Amino acid sequence: MNKTTAALNIERRQQNSAASSSESTSLNDGNDMARDNGSPNQLTTALLRTYTYFWKENKWVEWVLDLRYRPTMLKQMNESRVLRLVRETGEISKTDISKSLHLGMSTTMRLVDSLIENGFLVAKGTGTSTGGRPPSIVGINTSSMFALGLELGRQTTRIVLLNLLGSIHESASIATEEVDEPRKIIPFIRNFLLQSTVDESAILGIGVAVPGPFDSNTGSILNLVDFPHSWSNAPIERLISEEFGFKCYLANNADVAALSEVWSGGRNSSDGLMFVLGEMGFGMGLVLNGQIWSGHSNAAGELAHVIVDMEGEKCTCGKQGCLNTYSSVGAIQNALRKKLGKSENFRDFLQKAEQRHEPEYSIAKTALQALQTAVMSTIAIVDPEEVVLGGQYMLDAAALAPNMFNKMVVTLHEGTGKNVTLTNFDVMAVALGAGMLVLYDIYDHTYVLK
Repeated sequence: MNKTTAALNIERRQQNSAASSSESTSLNDGNDMARDNGSPNQLTTALLRTYTYFWKENKWVEWVLDLRYRPTMLKQMNESRVLRLVRETGEISKTDISKSLHLGMSTTMRLVDSLIENGFLVAKGTGTSTGGRPPSIVGINTSSMFALGLELGRQTTRIVLLNLLGSIHESASIATEEVDEPRKIIPFIRNFLLQSTVDESAILGIGVAVPGPFDSNTGSILNLVDFPHSWSNAPIERLISEEFGFKCYLANNADVAALSEVWSGGRNSSDGLMFVLGEMGFGMGLVLNGQIWSGHSNAAGELAHVIVDMEGEKCTCGKQGCLNTYSSVGAIQNALRKKLGKSENFRDFLQKAEQRHEPEYSIAKTALQALQTAVMSTIAIVDPEEVVLGGQYMLDAAALAPNMFNKMVVTLHEGTGKNVTLTNFDVMAVALGAGMLVLYDIYDHTYVLK
C-alpha cells in the first residue's frame, strides 16, 4: 500500500469516528497505547492522532529530517567530545577515551580513526602495557590545520597563524595607518600567507577582532572611535571571505582577549573571567562557562564610558565624567599639554611618574585611581571569579611604573576579594583570541557569540 492510499484510508476512518468522538487530536504521551489492550477503537484513535500530528500539522517533515541528520549530528558531537578530551589531556590512549567519555570501544575506534584520517588527531605510538597489547596513544595534530587571527588595533594591526592547540605558528604586524581603509587589509593578509610555510588550503578560517561595535548579522564594522573613517560600516566578513574563501568570525577585541586567557592561559571561566583591555582607551571582555558574553547588541564591556565622576569633564560620547576623560592616553596627553604646554611619549611619561616627577606623577595617580574605580564598579556588578589586566597600556604601566601599577592591583584585590593578574600573552592576547574563535568552532559545534 503506497503512502497516498494509506493516508486516504486513515482519513475515511477519521470521518467515520468523528461523530462519536470529541477527543483532542493532538498527539498524547503514549499512555493510550499502553492502556488499549488491543482494542480496535483505541488503536484507531491512536493512529488518527499520530496521522494528524505528523501529516496534517506537517510534523512528519521535522521527524524525517531529524532521523536523517541525527546520526551525523551525533557523530559530530562525539567527535567534538573526543577532540576536547585529547586537547585537555595532551596525549591519551583510545582505551582511556572510551572510559572517560563512556563510549563503546568500537565507537571510539571509529571516531578516532575518522579524526586521524581528517587530520585532527595523530597517532603518538603506544603506551606502557599493563598486561596484553600496549595501548595506542593519540594527540592533537599540530601540523595539519591552522587558524588565522587578525587584530585591527588603533595603532597596530596584527595577524597570527595558530595550530590546533592554539599555539602561535607564525605572526606579523603593521602600523594601522598603513591599512587605513578596508581594501588595504587584503594585501596585508595575502602577503602574510605568501610568506607563510603553511599552505592556504590548510587554513580553517579567520577570526577578526575590532576595537568597537560591530553588526554580527551583516559581518560589518560600525563606527569606531579614533579609527580611520573609511572603516565605518565596512563589510569586513564579506571582503575577506570573497577574497580568500575563508569562513570569517567577527568579535570585539576585549572579548577575544578574555577567550585567549581561558583557552591557552590555563584560567578557569566556569564562574566568569573578566579581561580589562587597556590600549588607547579601555574595554572589558567577559567569558562565562567558556562562552563569550558580548551583550544584546555586541556592546557589552564599554569600560571606557563607565562614569567615575558625575561632575567630571564632558566625554566625546556626550556624558560627563567617563573613564576615558581621565585615564585614556588621549586624556593624559591633554593633561600634560595643560600643565606643560606640550605632550610626552606615553612610556616616557610613565617613567617620570614612577620617579614622582611632577606633573607626571599627579596625572598618573589621577588616571590610575579613575581606572581603579571603574574596574571595581564593574567587578561589583559582574562578580567574576578572576580578573586579568592586559593591553599595551597595562603592560607599559606594569613595566615602567611598577610601584604605582602594583598599588592599584593590590587595592583591586583587597577591595573586591578577586584574583587580579596581568595577562599571560603580552600584546598578542587579542590576535591570539581572534584565531581561537575559529578553533572554538572546531572543538565545539555549539559555539555562539552571545
